[in-house]
Amino acid sequence: QYTGFTFVEYLNRCRTSAAAVILLESDKTISEIAMDCGFPNVSSFITFFKRQYKMTPEAYRRLAKK
Repeated sequence: QYTGFTFVEYLNRCRTSAAAVILLESDKTISEIAMDCGFPNVSSFITFFKRQYKMTPEAYRRLAKK
């Protein structure tokens, strides 16, 4: 109610935010990060990540490492 998101949307935003930190701080694979952050599969992780960050997790990592 206060955030303007449903519970699932809020949860997925929290998960993708945590994943973004892990992407920058570790060399774990995208699939390892997806599983560590509670996503059921890599495909759904990439979908939610793209929705929030407007790029794939791999592109996000590459851009940050420049």
